[in-house]
Amino acid sequence: MSSQQNLQQASYSIGVVSRLTGISAHCLRMWERRHGLGPSSRTAGGQREYSKVDLDHLSLIKQLLDQGMRIKDIAALPQKTLSLMATQSANEDTELNQPFDTVVIGRAFSALFKKHRNRYPRLSIEFPSVSAEQWINTFTEPFAAKIVILQADTVNQQTLVKLKHYKQQGCSIFLHHPALSDAIKEQLGREGIACIDSPINLELIDRLTARAQKEQTYISGLFDSSREFNLPLPASIPHYFSDQALTEAAGINSAITCQCPSHLSELIRSLNAFEQYSQQCGAENWKQASVHACIYAYTAQARGLLEQALLAAIDEH
Repeated sequence: MSSQQNLQQASYSIGVVSRLTGISAHCLRMWERRHGLGPSSRTAGGQREYSKVDLDHLSLIKQLLDQGMRIKDIAALPQKTLSLMATQSANEDTELNQPFDTVVIGRAFSALFKKHRNRYPRLSIEFPSVSAEQWINTFTEPFAAKIVILQADTVNQQTLVKLKHYKQQGCSIFLHHPALSDAIKEQLGREGIACIDSPINLELIDRLTARAQKEQTYISGLFDSSREFNLPLPASIPHYFSDQALTEAAGINSAITCQCPSHLSELIRSLNAFEQYSQQCGAENWKQASVHACIYAYTAQARGLLEQALLAAIDEH
């Protein structure tokens, strides 16, 4: 008998299987009772004997559970299917672990990033030797950066238009300015662009990079969900109403009997809040990121449709 045949016919006790797979003996017994994931045979004395095939099967299940799957969803699947799922998930994880092209502009930001470059291994950082305003207004397509961290002295309408355009391409943008007006902060916030006015230090950079990497994982899922479900990207659905405009639209009720503008304004306000929440919802793995991205895309689509309805209601009255 060959060594390969010996290996295939080897038997393992429940304790050995537990050590090799990282699945507790208690869990193995429970899976056997609930899902039929027991050993291929037992000894004359009733002791469990797991085969090499059993061991491989349980190892695949453990791998998929670690990646966010649920035991009840995969327990009955054949080993070939589990293997394909594990391979696909591993490929997705590899893609997610690719470094993010990052642009950092501003003396304080650049100095800290250069000093602590090894602290951020997931970022492939470029330091253009121009001001934020020059870079924004002269940069040409194609736009490859996934993360942009800017320290700007002035922000004008042209800057806002350019930043919005970059955001629509899936870029995470963080703009540091000491004295932005509330109106500009609101406008940038609606586009998903983070405005920062706190002191620039290592703690701030840690927060920004952690948020950016989480956001990029989310955005990857968002683009995939958009293609899979034929949904428009949320960034392509404009916001027609600021908070102030919604308040004014709701106030139309005092002059007319129809309550449509008031109800629509409240619905849009709720969807705006949920749209922002869904972007910040935690995603521990690729599957969760895709699900939350899909929720975000549907919410943005619903908000856009209701804003169109509110515009029609206002025009009618």
